[in-house]
Amino acid sequence: MRLLAEASLILALAIVLGGLVLGLLAGPQDSDD
Repeated sequence: MRLLAEASLILALAIVLGGLVLGLLAGPQDSDD
């Protein structure tokens, strides 16, 4: 079940990276849409 562990690790990394990118993108452009 190593594949499952690697998949979950990659998923967690993707979520963290996605959150960082979204935070950086949402930071500068301060628009109330």
